[in-house]
Amino acid sequence: MNKSRIEALTDGIFAVVMTLTVLEFKVPEDGNLFSPNVLLMLLIYITTFVALASIWNSLHHVMTFIKSNKIDELILWSNHWILLIVCLFPFSTVAHAEHTNSLTASLAYVSTYLIPWISLIVFSQIIYRKL
Repeated sequence: MNKSRIEALTDGIFAVVMTLTVLEFKVPEDGNLFSPNVLLMLLIYITTFVALASIWNSLHHVMTFIKSNKIDELILWSNHWILLIVCLFPFSTVAHAEHTNSLTASLAYVSTYLIPWISLIVFSQIIYRKL
């Protein structure tokens, strides 16, 4: 697989996920954009956006260490694993924002943050071993 195709797919998925995350939030029926609930949801969205941007940036940085234009299956599927978890961000973000007192929603939210970072560490080790 050509490296540029993986990078394009990764960029596209991150763009869609970042967009879907904000589209999941609804304007309150009373129109009050400064209510505590709306401000909390905005804070959760900003946190999610920054996390996604950081993951994208780190993934891009790790990919720069691949000197060849060809990507092997292990790197391809490791990247896909990270993208799979990234695609869960809109769901876990909205679940956490709408159910702030739910332990399950909070665990899903935190897990969605942690798993990509752990996966990035493993991914970078895979790439570094191939250098």
